[in-house]
Amino acid sequence: MSAHSLHSQTFCQKTTSTTKSQKRLVQPIISLAKLTPPSLPRLVERPHLIEQIDQIRQRGTKVLWIQAAPGAGKTTLAASYLLTTKRRALWYQLNAGDADPATWFHYLTLGIEEAAPRFRKPMLALEPAYMADLPGFTRLFFEQLFSRLKSPGLLIFDNYHELPSDSPVQSLMIEAFRTVPPGVCCMVTSRQAPPPAFATLIADQSLVEFSASELSFDLSETRRLLALHHVNDASMSSDWAQQLHTHTQGWVAGVILLGTQRPSNPLTSSMSQAVSLKAGKTADHSVLIDYFVQEALTRLSPDVRMLLLKTAMFSSFSAQIAQRLTGLSQAGYELNKLARARYFVESRDGVFQYHPLFKQFLSQQAVLEFGHDSWRVLQSEAAELLVEDGWVEEGIRLFLESGQTRHVSRHLIEQAPSLMEQGRFQTLSHWIACLPAQECEREPYLLYWKGMSQVVHNPAESLQRFESVFSIFQTRGDVSGMLLAASGAIYAIDFTWTGFDRIDKWHSIIEALWDKNVASLSPDVQSSVIIAMMRSLFWRQPHRRILQSWLKRAEAFIQHYDRVSELTIIVHHILCCSRSFGSIQEAVQAITPVCKQLDQLALSLPTQVAWEISQTGISWVTGEFREAKIHFQRGSEYIHEVPVFRGPMIFNGLYAALHSQDFEHADTIVSNEYFTLQHMGLAFYAIGTFQQGWFHALRGNLKEAHDCAQESIVLAQQSKAQHFEAVAILGFATVLAAANRFEEVEKPLSEVESIADKIEHISLSYSCHVLRAYVLLKTRPFSDVIPVLTQAFNLGRQHDIFYTYESWLPSILAPLCAHAIEEDIEFDYVRQLIQAKKLTLDSTRAGTLNWPWPIRIQTLGSFQIITEAGPVTFARKAPLTPLRLLKLLISLGGGDISLTRLADDLWPDAEGDAAYRSILTNLARLRKLLGREDALRVRGGVLSINTCLCWVDSLAFEHMAKTALAASSVGNKIEARTLATRALSLYHAPFLAGEEALVEVEVTRMRLVTLHTQLMSAML
Repeated sequence: MSAHSLHSQTFCQKTTSTTKSQKRLVQPIISLAKLTPPSLPRLVERPHLIEQIDQIRQRGTKVLWIQAAPGAGKTTLAASYLLTTKRRALWYQLNAGDADPATWFHYLTLGIEEAAPRFRKPMLALEPAYMADLPGFTRLFFEQLFSRLKSPGLLIFDNYHELPSDSPVQSLMIEAFRTVPPGVCCMVTSRQAPPPAFATLIADQSLVEFSASELSFDLSETRRLLALHHVNDASMSSDWAQQLHTHTQGWVAGVILLGTQRPSNPLTSSMSQAVSLKAGKTADHSVLIDYFVQEALTRLSPDVRMLLLKTAMFSSFSAQIAQRLTGLSQAGYELNKLARARYFVESRDGVFQYHPLFKQFLSQQAVLEFGHDSWRVLQSEAAELLVEDGWVEEGIRLFLESGQTRHVSRHLIEQAPSLMEQGRFQTLSHWIACLPAQECEREPYLLYWKGMSQVVHNPAESLQRFESVFSIFQTRGDVSGMLLAASGAIYAIDFTWTGFDRIDKWHSIIEALWDKNVASLSPDVQSSVIIAMMRSLFWRQPHRRILQSWLKRAEAFIQHYDRVSELTIIVHHILCCSRSFGSIQEAVQAITPVCKQLDQLALSLPTQVAWEISQTGISWVTGEFREAKIHFQRGSEYIHEVPVFRGPMIFNGLYAALHSQDFEHADTIVSNEYFTLQHMGLAFYAIGTFQQGWFHALRGNLKEAHDCAQESIVLAQQSKAQHFEAVAILGFATVLAAANRFEEVEKPLSEVESIADKIEHISLSYSCHVLRAYVLLKTRPFSDVIPVLTQAFNLGRQHDIFYTYESWLPSILAPLCAHAIEEDIEFDYVRQLIQAKKLTLDSTRAGTLNWPWPIRIQTLGSFQIITEAGPVTFARKAPLTPLRLLKLLISLGGGDISLTRLADDLWPDAEGDAAYRSILTNLARLRKLLGREDALRVRGGVLSINTCLCWVDSLAFEHMAKTALAASSVGNKIEARTLATRALSLYHAPFLAGEEALVEVEVTRMRLVTLHTQLMSAML
């Protein structure tokens, strides 16, 4: 099978439907030696040791470290303690493969799921997002693990000495041990003392060392151990047991080794020297090896001896594999017999392991007997058996040892997606690194997976690798490989968050290959390409026609794709792109079924954080700002543990806060998170600086906004992110316009208009039209404004544009909306825009009659209050006093009226402070009647109508009439006639006609009558 066809077959598999071979990568190991305590044969019971361990645990010890020489019984003690106490436990046997943190976490997850299966929520998985903060992930992981283990529980790390000293897992172990809660204990067995880095744990008594001398047998225990292995106890003379105990000094392995000899045989000098190695008294292991070869093996039958030699290469193996390799039908029986006799063979749930020393001895003897070449052939045969039976990791190890790299290549390509899914990048990278260079060149998919394993941690090196492997795929005509390499290159560039111009050539390559070959591509290849194109086009080449074509492909693709982690990414990028190109409603409609599906799934933490980011984006772009804030806060709970997502999280959270004008929330985000963007690449720093400038502009701090806007342009240009360079330039022009520096707006605005036209960028064009309309409104006759304003709001209506990446300011948008309403320009859309943006105008100066005021009060003619719910009516008697208060307030001009004066006018005969108390009571009733607490403002003892919420016809009439008369007096006939016409349309009858007259009402009525007469005369 070619590499291409093999890859296509493997890579199309989904997480939810893992292939049989991928399941084999982990399934057999669950019940094997790594996660299973050894099956104990007949034992010499040692209750004093069990009691001693219990006493240590009861003192609150977090870690119990059992150190002793090989063969001293460390593992047996731990297993017997577990068997005796029946604690809930997770057993973990360490080996060199655990040097990769992802492998360690992977098998810990399998172990705790076996030990505590009732939990439905999955354990945290070491995904790429966590790699920047492994200690933080370790704390989170073990907090979750220990919560499942419960008290009293045990976590046993067996054979700690097998863990390489330079492995990062060494430091992560410290973090793990520090999280051990009360009632739970970690037990460690090792040939070595705790590493120096564990000194702090020892100092605070979190770690206690178990005395190695306690493991040595006393004479009575030696006798009992010998008795377990002799049917006829009488055959053991007292002298033999005493002599054996003296020479072994209670070393369990020595007792078993020598105890299998006939009691009548004297102890030889070589035996004595051999057992003296138990305490490391000599570095010369040749004596012990000679003993095993000459004494131990020679006493076994030829079949059993050959069984041991041929299986010496295995770390773990089953009876079935041993039988197939050796041809010995009784292999399982013989191995179990050796395990029961404690002949350095352990049985763990049907899986066998040799004691490390015994394995070493057997391997050396096997090479001597078979010869190097035959031994390697045997290793290769064994490796194939392992892989066929699902023991892929053990098989790859043997293939590497035997030099059969072609077999390794084939299996690595097949297993790479599973390893990446498990976060075992280091393991994958290490295995590929073990292969000769010519093998990787022969199988370029190995180079591709090498690049993928490095893309998060070392994007620069992975980019070089993708460039190299693309050339190989191109030479071979492998389209899937070319597309994957091109996508990988885009990922690598994207993870640097700068230098986006390097993406351009990869875009061209993918565009040239996609359409002709898409039908033959596996779903996972398509997913990789779609993600790469959407995220990079958004930053670098946001041309409408190109990006919309990929947007449509993505929307169709997610309807039948089920790899969860990729789905969340694709959904996020669909939203990003649709915001820019005016197809947000279609996008939301397309992703809604997928969102519902994902909401029902238990997601890993990084995927969950990514999903909260997407949900934050969905919420702010649809105006659901409360939900956006909730999703932002949910994601932020773990963002420190998934730092790779910090930029997008801040990005979306700030957009939601800025569009909703939630200044308190925006200030919190800027204060707590902005500084971190400096370390996340130029693109995110550019966006963050732009958003900070926008925040200052919304608050009216135009000097600070100006400085941030200038800096964001420089940063965006340096990052080569064309999209946000245009957004930043437009933000700068917006700040200039807000500061009335209209002559300086033209250059940056024209630059952005040119970019928007060139790439057909809908939201960018819309924002440019809005800003140009505002500049014209302030500098030219209104007739020049109308065409541009019409073009802007027509574009907004066609594409449902309310919330964009570009900045907006109420001081610019509100007056434009007011004029649009009066000129009937996209009336319905503009009213929706006003409500969506919560735009406000001063109703006394707005000059517009059709603004969607929350409260309208009619006083010219019949008196009426109209709220958003409709006209205010009363089931019974109207509340006369609150209404009199409102009428009096309007008569006095509506603003800054002393509460004392209002009280005196309404209750002139009241004594003391009774009038003042009455006005406070009726003010509360009036606010309730109007339906909004903020409709009336009290500051410093004076009362005002909130004219940004309440429109009063008499106040609007008076302001427009006076403005029209002033325009007429200076010869501005057109403006005067326009305003006069609007004012006269309001005057249907005298002020509060037919109402019970207060003096102030009568005065206002006469003033407005006079103003009406003057206005009529001026119109003639």
